[in-house]
Amino acid sequence: ETSENVTVETLLKSYDSIVEKLETVQVTIPYETITKDVSNNDSNKRETVVQKGKDGLKEVTYKVKYQNDVEIERTEISSNIIEEPVDKIIEIRKTITNRSTRSSSVSYSNGVWTYSSEEFDLLCAITAQECSSSYQGALAVITTACNRAESSRWAKMVQIH
Repeated sequence: ETSENVTVETLLKSYDSIVEKLETVQVTIPYETITKDVSNNDSNKRETVVQKGKDGLKEVTYKVKYQNDVEIERTEISSNIIEEPVDKIIEIRKTITNRSTRSSSVSYSNGVWTYSSEEFDLLCAITAQECSSSYQGALAVITTACNRAESSRWAKMVQIH
């Protein structure tokens, strides 16, 4: 039979008072990723981020009990969402490799590219989509590129009808 020697000091420590404290912390709420397949099961697919995800934030208050400076219990007493997370949305789309309009298509002849106004509009729309920008932003980028190019050289290379 073994017996442990218990000192008065050890015995008193086991009866030390329990201290309760309130602790408030901010916790990240991770965003979720949602994938939507709109490719109609086409074999040529690509993923496009339609909406970027953003983590949320919540504030959590705990009642924490300590004995001898050691945490012995933690209870959540309240939580408050400061900012909701924003889901990341990915669309799986059919890859379009060739596109022409009903009236005509982009042509290249004698060193000159020719676009109809519909095709130029399509170029702006594609640029906006690929750059995650607005149509007006894409139009501004394309217009700036046209204006900054050497005007005589640009006039020889592109014609918009």
